Amino acid sequence: MQIISIPAEATIKYEAAWDGFSDSLAGPGSIHFNNTLISDSPAIRSAVLDYTKHTVMPALIDCHVHLNLPAKNNDTPVDRANKFLQSGIAAVREAGSPPGTKLPHSPLMVINTIQAIFRNGYYGSSLGTSVEDVSAALHTIDRLADSGAGQIKIIASGIFSFTNYGETGAVPFTTNELTRMVTHAKSRGLKVMAHATGDEAVQRCLEAGVDTIEHGYFMSEETLHRMAENDTAWVPTLIPAAIHLLEPRLSKNLSAHQRETIRRTLERHRQLVTKAAGLNVCMGAGTDAGAVGVPHGPSLLWEITQLISCGLTNVAALKSATSHAARICGISGYGKLTPGHRSPVLVLEKNPLKQITTLQEPVALLIPS
Repeated sequence: MQIISIPAEATIKYEAAWDGFSDSLAGPGSIHFNNTLISDSPAIRSAVLDYTKHTVMPALIDCHVHLNLPAKNNDTPVDRANKFLQSGIAAVREAGSPPGTKLPHSPLMVINTIQAIFRNGYYGSSLGTSVEDVSAALHTIDRLADSGAGQIKIIASGIFSFTNYGETGAVPFTTNELTRMVTHAKSRGLKVMAHATGDEAVQRCLEAGVDTIEHGYFMSEETLHRMAENDTAWVPTLIPAAIHLLEPRLSKNLSAHQRETIRRTLERHRQLVTKAAGLNVCMGAGTDAGAVGVPHGPSLLWEITQLISCGLTNVAALKSATSHAARICGISGYGKLTPGHRSPVLVLEKNPLKQITTLQEPVALLIPS
């Protein structure tokens, strides 16, 4: 696949186009870039990129990745960034790395949390920095904001057990503590993403006013309704669990009981995703890339496919990796091919609204200069 820089003044000709939110394709036609922004009319002197035999759409966005994981691996962060680009992904939201790690220099846009915030003695040591109390958390938010963080991530729960169905670990922060942290982050102009599994953790995060719930396993239907009422976004991350059943190399290392526990957990989670779609919850496709068995890049299509298996239409699943993902990640210019945006453009052989597998082999990724 080619990765091409779009000149500041350019015209992209196409056979068909999906704008990132409509229920059908348009075309044939052209996308005009004027001073790097999509425009209604062409610039006086436009370079022409001819894709008159192809379909175009906004480039993909992965809402939840770990560029610096796994730590013991031959891949460098630059290698991982390139894998995202080669998969048609132009932006990712980095969901936390160990202290001292750095991001790659790459055309890939990274919305960086820098380090997740977790409470000392609780889950999260591989993802960020620990705090003893809420005062230390507020100081950490200031430090991350001053260091250029694009969002703040709070680890508000443990992870679900592969052995004991429904067990999600202790909840480290009170609702009051979370509220103070979220309020402080927003005073610094930063959205807050919350790792939350288990109903109590998700409830506390919703009460505190977080912008997105990450994972959300084992929340109740009542809590899901509250999420919809609050217009809080959800990144359900299905593939990190599903891969343990889909990948024989991983599945064989689990007992029959563990496989059944994961199967039941996923079945319940998929039902919640289906109901969330019916409630018009804004869902984002996030892979947790870097987790066990989840590669950087190709796994986003796997997550999109998982969402479709929950009953989402191709359009709804693609929104979760384009226009909805742009909202979740706070990238206002991405995710839509409409005037005033500067979204990178993904070129495909076929219509993804009918054949989602066309995302496996994109033709080109066009990135505004």
